Amino acid sequence: MPSFSASRFNAAGVRFNEGWFFGGSATKEKHRMTSLALNISWLTPTLNMALAGPIKEKIATAAEISVWAVAGLHVFFLILEMFFWETRFAFGFFEHPDLKILEPKDPKLNYATITKTLAMNQGLYNGFLAAGLVWGLLLKPPAGHDIQIFFLSCVVVAGIYGAVTLKRPGVFFLQGAPAAIALALIFLS
Repeated sequence: MPSFSASRFNAAGVRFNEGWFFGGSATKEKHRMTSLALNISWLTPTLNMALAGPIKEKIATAAEISVWAVAGLHVFFLILEMFFWETRFAFGFFEHPDLKILEPKDPKLNYATITKTLAMNQGLYNGFLAAGLVWGLLLKPPAGHDIQIFFLSCVVVAGIYGAVTLKRPGVFFLQGAPAAIALALIFLS
């Protein structure tokens, strides 16, 4: 005959539900442990209690600073790609394998000139990411956090995609990692 036990709380205040059981105490214990492992709804309040007070305020400040830094980085990318694409600095910054392509014998074959329009388009997109992050920073939570989470997620995805398609992990560490750190700090704040 199945037995039923209502939801209970353990000494730490973690809710678990034993549910329906069709076996002895070993089955009940196994089900209880599975139920605890799958039900992590207790994690958010636990983190909130652990990070309450001054620590949470410091994390919120660090999150805001890191989002400003990511926005600033994307403004830098905008300037570099839209206005300085044809300079040695831009090609050196993006680790272009062959700087000789900036000085071809035929000016029509200049790689930087040919790709300038594409780079300006990329720079514009980086500007949109920076604008979205600043917009999120200027709004109060929770709406501001939601906007920041969206744009930081876009930056992380772009960093992963760039690292994979260009076969350069440095792209992720320069673009995606700061956004991932900012994202983690927002979730903790």
